[in-house]
Amino acid sequence: GQFATLLSKLNNHDSWRLLYGKKSARLKDLELILRFFSLYFYASKYSRPMKDFLNRNMASNRALSKHGADELTALFETTVSTIREAIGVKAFRLKNAVNAAIVDSIMVGIATRLAAGPITDLAQVKVAYESLRTNSDYLNATTRATADEESVKTRLRLAKEAFASAQ
Repeated sequence: GQFATLLSKLNNHDSWRLLYGKKSARLKDLELILRFFSLYFYASKYSRPMKDFLNRNMASNRALSKHGADELTALFETTVSTIREAIGVKAFRLKNAVNAAIVDSIMVGIATRLAAGPITDLAQVKVAYESLRTNSDYLNATTRATADEESVKTRLRLAKEAFASAQ
């Protein structure tokens, strides 16, 4: 449907490619974009397994009737551009690998903050990120049982709190 087409288009965004890396043959990059939208809009309805949650959300907006292409494009592009500029291209990595739980939480945290207006002090975002990455609750929620409802809820809450005060 139209949503799948949009995900493919967004997957080519320069900032996203720099943050994620080369395209995934197994479409993991597309899945992470869907995961961002699903958790941004429907985190309160999350229940495992993640795959079913994503499939439900994909189906519910197949024709882009709930959230249109312009809304989703602006949300995604502003979020990934801010992350790349403020945090850098290693923002989603744990050691050298992209960590899906870090991707979803950082993106939802930044997008939630951006909903209140633009961020002008990118250094504050970097400081908040560094602090978040040393928080033991956040580390647990991004490395252990990451699809558990409690882990998802915890990492999203901590990321939102971390970036909320960025100017």
